[in-house]
Amino acid sequence: MSPPGCVLHIGMGKTGTTSIQVSLRGFSDAHHHCVDLGTPNASIPIATAFSGEPWLLAVNQRLGLGEPEVREQRAEIRLRLQRELIAAGDRISVISGEGISELARHEISDLIRALDPAGAVQAVAYVRPPKALLSSNVQQQLKAGADHLDPAAAPPNYRRFENFDRVLGRESVSLWKFDPARFPDGDVVRDFCARLGLDLPEEKIIRRNDALSLPAAAILFAYRRFGRGYGTGPTVVRENNALVAALREVPGPPLRLADEILAPALADIADDVRWMEERLGEELSEGPTQGGIASEEELLEIDVAAVETFVDAFQRRHALRLPRAVATRDDSDPQAVARTLHACRRALREKLRERARRMQQPGAPRRHT
Repeated sequence: MSPPGCVLHIGMGKTGTTSIQVSLRGFSDAHHHCVDLGTPNASIPIATAFSGEPWLLAVNQRLGLGEPEVREQRAEIRLRLQRELIAAGDRISVISGEGISELARHEISDLIRALDPAGAVQAVAYVRPPKALLSSNVQQQLKAGADHLDPAAAPPNYRRFENFDRVLGRESVSLWKFDPARFPDGDVVRDFCARLGLDLPEEKIIRRNDALSLPAAAILFAYRRFGRGYGTGPTVVRENNALVAALREVPGPPLRLADEILAPALADIADDVRWMEERLGEELSEGPTQGGIASEEELLEIDVAAVETFVDAFQRRHALRLPRAVATRDDSDPQAVARTLHACRRALREKLRERARRMQQPGAPRRHT
């Protein structure tokens, strides 16, 4: 009797992947076992375990991890993966991580060999139309530290899926257009589960929207342009993630980019889009964008009320009391907004360092990861 197989959910990013991942974490039914590599999104663990030089990955460099530490992590992740495949038994293993699609062809082959005990591997992904994806990618650039509004800096790579076609065979790679209007109740989690035959109870569905509103994106852009940069060190990822998490609480319309600012990037990826449309068997066309941001200056028009909402959310989330001059900031100048965000970040960093100092004291309880 052959092993039941493995499904790799490989993206794309900005297609409801976070909702799918947090909903499925730790879930198993009679026929499926969702592999847990320590985080709902398996992108970084898989990249660390199967990239050729994972110590060069941006996330590991920002954490200040050297080659010895990353090699140790690599071995631990591979061992955990094998244990998860064994735990699956006679069920289909499911692994989700949009970053998996960025592996090179030889790295994909290495991953497939590691999954051999699970049986035949299939890859699945949703594909988002280019204009919406470019706007989302700009947001991701801001979250990652970009200080310019440049849609062409990180264009969608639709042809990344060709590597999976070559390694697995096209018949083992399923690509679906991301179109919420077609999903059951507009829900990507329900659509994903229906396609795979996952028996996920309704109450376990968690809907997450990682997108920032336009006012929140403007605040973050001001910080990236006039602040201290993303930084490096053991706490920088947590610091930056904390800023973004509080910014998600700022309400407002979504960030959309005007057609004129997207035009050069769309021209650059036109061949890729045509390839994907042929691969999907349907068009990825979109209508004109209404009311999109057309310049960096336009994005730097800050809403004071949005800054106040961010500061309140940041203090509440991290149980911090910021200096009154920060907590009552009412200046919409982008440089002043950048100083406000950095004051929040500095307060959190000191709290994290103080916590680390306490943990290093004799007799302090140890955290196990």
